[in-house]
Amino acid sequence: MPKDPQNQSPNQSPKQSPKQSPKQSPERFYINLCLHFHQPHFQLQAVRDEVFANCYYPMIEMLEGKGGNVDGLKLNFHISGPLINYASRREMDFLNRMKTQVDTGKVKIVGGLIDESFPQLSSRMDDTHFQMVRYGIATDRFFGVPASEWDGFHIVEREVGEILLYQLSTGMEDLGALPIYYLDVETFFTSDIASSDEEGNLSLKHFGVVDPALQSTMPYFKEDALFTVYRDEIMGKPFFVAPIHSELRYFLLKRRPIFGPDPTFTPTEYLDMIRRKAMVAADLIKKKSNKDTPPLMFIFNDAELFGQWSKDPAADREWMEEFFRIVAESEDTSFTTLREYFERYGYIDTYPMKTSTSYQEFESWTMKRGIRGVTFGDPKLRRVISCLRDLEKAQERVEKVVLERVTKELENKGGSSHILMSEITPRVLSARNRYDFIRIFLAEYYDENILKAYDLIHTIRNITYQEDPRWASRHPNFGSCTYYDLTGLAYIAVADRLADYLLSEITETWGLFPRTTMEIVDWDYDGNDEVVINTDQQYLVISKVAGTVIHHQIHSPYFKGMNFKKILASAETLVTEMPMFPATGFYSQCLIHTEPDSELRVFLEDDSRVEYCRDAYRANLAFKNDSGELTIAASFDYEIFELTDYSVNGEKLTVTVEATQDLDFGDGKRLPVSLKKTFIIFDDEFHVKFTVTKLKDEKDPIWDKVLFMPELVNSVTPADDIDGVLESFVKINGSDIEKKIALNYQVTDFPKNGGFAQRDITETIFLPDELKYVLTIKTPLYGSFYDIHTYRFMDKTSRLMEDMAISPAVHQFYKDFVFEDHSRLGYHQSGAKITPIFKLSKSASTEFTISLTREIVEIGSSPNIREGGISLISYSGR
Repeated sequence: MPKDPQNQSPNQSPKQSPKQSPKQSPERFYINLCLHFHQPHFQLQAVRDEVFANCYYPMIEMLEGKGGNVDGLKLNFHISGPLINYASRREMDFLNRMKTQVDTGKVKIVGGLIDESFPQLSSRMDDTHFQMVRYGIATDRFFGVPASEWDGFHIVEREVGEILLYQLSTGMEDLGALPIYYLDVETFFTSDIASSDEEGNLSLKHFGVVDPALQSTMPYFKEDALFTVYRDEIMGKPFFVAPIHSELRYFLLKRRPIFGPDPTFTPTEYLDMIRRKAMVAADLIKKKSNKDTPPLMFIFNDAELFGQWSKDPAADREWMEEFFRIVAESEDTSFTTLREYFERYGYIDTYPMKTSTSYQEFESWTMKRGIRGVTFGDPKLRRVISCLRDLEKAQERVEKVVLERVTKELENKGGSSHILMSEITPRVLSARNRYDFIRIFLAEYYDENILKAYDLIHTIRNITYQEDPRWASRHPNFGSCTYYDLTGLAYIAVADRLADYLLSEITETWGLFPRTTMEIVDWDYDGNDEVVINTDQQYLVISKVAGTVIHHQIHSPYFKGMNFKKILASAETLVTEMPMFPATGFYSQCLIHTEPDSELRVFLEDDSRVEYCRDAYRANLAFKNDSGELTIAASFDYEIFELTDYSVNGEKLTVTVEATQDLDFGDGKRLPVSLKKTFIIFDDEFHVKFTVTKLKDEKDPIWDKVLFMPELVNSVTPADDIDGVLESFVKINGSDIEKKIALNYQVTDFPKNGGFAQRDITETIFLPDELKYVLTIKTPLYGSFYDIHTYRFMDKTSRLMEDMAISPAVHQFYKDFVFEDHSRLGYHQSGAKITPIFKLSKSASTEFTISLTREIVEIGSSPNIREGGISLISYSGR
């Protein structure tokens, strides 16, 4: 029997390098190449156009030409639901040509979820079932492949926990599909166990003895043996695993180094590496099973590796065609599809996998907590999830009303026991096909518009659970991708509004919805209650942490005077046309959704730290030192404010929070001061009144040196889907007082050599009465417009202004943790922070009142808007 390569003695020769050819080959091995085609909902149009040109069409052309003519070529493809959705609207030629490849038998389709969503984040048990059913409908419609004929299943980002595994395996059983999943060896089949000298040896650490349980009695495989199919089960539901190996994934098409010293591979070298691994695997598989089962060498990768990543589809095509050729001409190997191999050879054994984790590259980033670690660790994402939770509750309110009617209708028909009737609602709400049940009841008892509205709410909610805004846009390698969030938040706002009108329709309580509501609840699950306000025109959340507004959505003026049919039409347009930010601003605009700010960081231990979002309406007190620099005298950035008052008076809502601090002038002198913030919401207007109160020695001359610095933060950014030129500017209208102040502002500049830089500029301006933050939005679908946000300094507020500063809302996030060019942010990524600097009045208390309104103006209808404007973005490279 050949020696086990895992048990080599120190005197044996070292393992071969990846490029060394083995001295012998297994009698036979197979190669399963599965490519994952994916572009998320809300992807930038320029990226979509590029990837179709560089990857998707060149890939099809290769399969239609020389590459596809190779004897025995068999591939697995997973075409993601969002990509199918987009292509069905804009690139039907791609889908038609892909179907031709499926019809020839060269390509077999792998199943998945229609929105590439993370249903394990949802509070509903039926979302996984819904996602699978809808994807099956899509593959049947466009490729002629129903779910029962899927070759396997792609789990989104291979993010797997026990509940999801059970839901998937149950769903696959319902659909008559083969429950076989691609999952990563390094993550889900780890063979690492603790050793006696490791920190993880708790028995040694606490009691001074070596725990014998550290030596596992369970037989396990090293990664080299995991080149075939294994069985597992969850709650009695069987499933199968196709283990993916990182080496095979990352060395495919490795024509060029990525970081410099890493190796490249020719097709021959790549196949030799696969053959070497197959030889080892064949021996180990036979040891385990006593069968001559040929290894299956899994290559699972993103299709975009071909052409898009390299931007050289011609060279990639040449490499891939050569690889296809040498595999076809090899006597010991050939391509196969996953299902074909499984139906011929079955599985080797039941070998349980590790769960509740994701693939290794993301494990450190998530602290091995998977998508839940990202969701609740990333403060921006936590707030998106909070909005989704609100929508889930709104949908459930509708469902409960429907189920109450069903119960009454059945009771009226007689013959049903009261005990059975009382179980209808909880049973349906916990069912994996809950959505299907509700649709059946709606179709029976209500008209088609009611059913359509429910479908749209459910569809939009699932769309906004997609993985890219939850995951990829949070990864340190990708930088800030706020537009994903802003798009999804607009969709949620429309669906939430539709749910209100739908509830009004089915309860026949017209005129009561949409309601003006105020709740005191821990909205973002941070252990502190927030004030959540929902009106016809606005949705905002006020946090006691720093007394800030952490979320503020202003709906489109077109929402005014809406009725059920109009909001239904708006929601239908969203789902059929799938607009993304900035076009979603026509529906609803999220004004406050800032990044974590590296200037607001608190160090914990080792390299752990908390970075707080900048949010809006922070306020601190400062003074100028002898050199004229501002020094913070009292920071409220981390203060927990007390909720002192809140009221609802018709359509007007008022919330007041308050905190105290000591002014520290650095010379040992300290003076107590109170900061009160009163937020007033009415119709489409928002007002904030800051009240600074001197709590001691109000006549002390030192108060004359104190400056008050509120932060007017706005997350909205410019966008141009036509010319690609981003424009934002401020327009300052002076008061009737001829006082001049200094305006210190930054300009985000795009030079010739790429990237961007910040330039500091100082100007003198007349005392402002109002400031307009204006963004140019250009879209091919909805036209072009100015998004205007007007801040007015009310009453006598402007008279106390000494200076003003304008900068990007956040300069850096996760500084030193992510790539520098991703960490730095400009106006085009983070929006703006406007900081008026005020002196205090002579009285004990000083009030500063600022209002905010939003309007949308078509470009061309307001030609004077740019006159006197101060540009915040420039292009010195043009």
